[in-house]
Amino acid sequence: MRPQRTARIAALVGMAMLTALIPTAAAGQVAITLIHDIQGSGLATPVGGQSFTVQGVVVGDFQGTGGLGGFYLQEEAADHDADPATSEGIFVFSSTAVSVGDRVQLTGTASEFPATPVNTGTTQLSGVSSLSILQTGVPVEPILISLPVPDTDHFERYEGMLVAFDQDLYISEYFNFDRFNEMVITTDRQFQPTEVAEPGSAEWATVLSSNALSRIILDDGRNAQNPSVLVHPDGAVFNLVNTFRGGDILQDVTGVIGDSFGYRIQPTQGATHVVDNPRPTIPDPIEGTLRVASFNVLNFFTTIDDGSNNCGPTGDLNCRGADTTEEYDRQLAKLLVGIQALDADIIGIQEIENDIRADDGSPAHNPIITLVDELNEAEGGDVWAWIGEVNHYNDYPVRNEIIYRISAVTPLGAPQTIADDAFDVSLPGITEPLGRPPVAQTFRQIVAQGSRQPFTVVVNHFKSKSSSCSGVGDPIDPNGQGECNGTRVAQAEVLLDFIDVLAEDSSGVLAIGDYNSYMMEDPMETLVAGGLTNLVARFDAEPYTLVFDGQLGTLDHALATRSLLNHVKGLTIFHINVDEPDVFDYDMTFKPLGQEVLFEGLPYRVSDHDPVIVGLTFGGPGR
Repeated sequence: MRPQRTARIAALVGMAMLTALIPTAAAGQVAITLIHDIQGSGLATPVGGQSFTVQGVVVGDFQGTGGLGGFYLQEEAADHDADPATSEGIFVFSSTAVSVGDRVQLTGTASEFPATPVNTGTTQLSGVSSLSILQTGVPVEPILISLPVPDTDHFERYEGMLVAFDQDLYISEYFNFDRFNEMVITTDRQFQPTEVAEPGSAEWATVLSSNALSRIILDDGRNAQNPSVLVHPDGAVFNLVNTFRGGDILQDVTGVIGDSFGYRIQPTQGATHVVDNPRPTIPDPIEGTLRVASFNVLNFFTTIDDGSNNCGPTGDLNCRGADTTEEYDRQLAKLLVGIQALDADIIGIQEIENDIRADDGSPAHNPIITLVDELNEAEGGDVWAWIGEVNHYNDYPVRNEIIYRISAVTPLGAPQTIADDAFDVSLPGITEPLGRPPVAQTFRQIVAQGSRQPFTVVVNHFKSKSSSCSGVGDPIDPNGQGECNGTRVAQAEVLLDFIDVLAEDSSGVLAIGDYNSYMMEDPMETLVAGGLTNLVARFDAEPYTLVFDGQLGTLDHALATRSLLNHVKGLTIFHINVDEPDVFDYDMTFKPLGQEVLFEGLPYRVSDHDPVIVGLTFGGPGR
């Protein structure tokens, strides 16, 4: 005979809060407590520290090596209560062997793990004893659920239970895929609220809320960090022939809901992976006889970051690139094929080492000279050239540069920059200044016939969103624009003045680069209000050049003066980086051998930004 099950007894305190459970049983019988009574209707168990005997069916076993250290137990359907806010599942911290489908009885102590000030954790039973298997092969059907949820705590009612999502879900964030084998999946590809709505507006608040309610973490059922073998969301091994990209679709996502640093699914079976965003091999075609690209190269340094902090013009700033010569070789290999894949004639580069010293064992400007030399060697001749020195460099560790194809354009005059406090002032207690001054060069296209009008390219890299500017009275913006928003606005205003000067000797100015400003934010609005046309917005209906926290946005822009617009024929964003897991990048930090071997000398994930390419025509023959 089954042990008697008892209904819960609520001890009312204050707002009728359940604070204790007193299981009762007839003489000689074990008192069985129902799992939903241990879970309660709140975010944490109301009976932490108390011991209970429970029965249920194992719906997820994660006891293996590197696993979660236990299994999930779910109350049988006949014993579910009528309260939708109480979960019928619980995690059991135990090493006693069980299998999915076993109906078991055990005794353990209720608690929350991990419990932090911002996260109540998963309700669990630990200190398990008297575990016995009562029956095997008991089927449990997953509960069908879907996104979005009505509130961010909604998954609490399913904690520890077997669920399945009856909808297509998109792979949206994979920054932690290499470290923790986890990703964020969403109802659709999400965009940064300030990419699509005015900061602080009602629409902005709606997007912010909708994004939060339309996502969940998909984990791998393991606690191991930096696993040598990564598991694809389809349940098979992740490798070079079984990969995924952001924007791909997962169907039939099934697993147990856990709460450990955010609600997540611990999968009990592989999902169906639908490739909905295949890798591009070449940029989308655009019209124009000349192509200008903007490329953030993710801290290309020829000085190895060995911890000496011997970089920058002052020789005492942190180095930001490769930590070893092997990493450097990997980074350079990817960068060369990435630049060649752009098929561009002029490239504005951001995040290349600002090495203007000649007393450090390498020549001044070694990073940009090395890059050009390596490109020429790869292409078998004098194909590329650097515009040369400007007359002002500040002490920032990275800077902007311009390279060009010798056969396509001729530079006119010297490269130009601007010295201004908006870029050059240092924050209190910080050596490096606020930003990277823009770099400009006027060119003339080399054509057999047709227009040879001079035009100017100016490359920019505004202050980062993640830096602190509190020292200059520019703290984090309350409307979602990040840190240093006012500083970026000031840099935009200086850039407009600089463009006015550049336009005097040019038929038009193209301002490209990493502006660290999403489409609807104040810096971009300042530039557009100042008379520039945002070409990304004009030519791409849903642009993005970065993903952060699973939300897409455009930080890399191309803007044109009115005088240049007639020459602009198209724009494309080459999605070779943002949609790729960063396990493919050059960085070997934390990567075990099983992840290191995933490296390929291909352009994918050479950077964390996607390059932007603009097509121009000045009247000459086509390319």
